[in-house]
Amino acid sequence: MSHLDYIVCSVCQNGILDPIAQIGIEGTGDPESFQSLSFAGEKIYHCDKCNREFVKDQNNRFLELK
Repeated sequence: MSHLDYIVCSVCQNGILDPIAQIGIEGTGDPESFQSLSFAGEKIYHCDKCNREFVKDQNNRFLELK
């Protein structure tokens, strides 16, 4: 059995972030969002409690998508 590391939402402090999409497969179509995603790695993360979405920056910090 493998150990899973959970990423706790930095905004609500209660939710768990789950990857929901990969860049190039799903997207909002919003140019600002696309620009943010272009440097964010390959995944969009969604909080299961506060419904916010995040991407990782080059320093492995989670940035909220607006």
